[in-house]
This record gives sequence, structure tokens and C-alpha cells, in this order.
Amino acid sequence: MVFGITSLQSRGIDVANGVIDSITDALSILASAPEAGMRREWMQSGLRGFPAGKYIVYDRQERGRVVVSRVIHGRRDQQTAFDEG
Repeated sequence: MVFGITSLQSRGIDVANGVIDSITDALSILASAPEAGMRREWMQSGLRGFPAGKYIVYDRQERGRVVVSRVIHGRRDQQTAFDEG
């Protein structure tokens, strides 16, 4: 049974590392191409959303910078999750 527990724990770490890598890759793209995301004006003025694996990175431009507002799992109701954040 120790093998099963160890396997589950390492899988969790691998999944977490994959999520971090996806988000980091998305942030790198947004840093070099700030308008790469889709406009999400219906959620909030100036907001854009960019996919990062199973997540959406929400950002806006402020004074020439990309500012990340939220990172939300794609299966969630995006407007509700954004408003809760």
C-alpha cells in the first residue's frame, strides 16, 4: 500500500507542476504579446482571457503593463468565479 500512496502523491506533484508550467508559458506569451488574449468586455471593461491548459488567465493592460487579475479553471462559471475573486 505504500507504493499506492507514494504514486498518488507524486502524481499530484506532477499535475501541479504541469499547471504551473502552463500558466508560466501563458504569462510569457502575454508579456511579449499583451493583446494575445480574447477580449472579455462582457465580464469587465478592458479584460482579456488567455488559455493556459485547463485554466484561463484574465489580464488587462494598465500603464503599458500586463496585469493579471485572475486565473480560473475553465470548467467553472467564469463570471461567477471572477466576481468571487
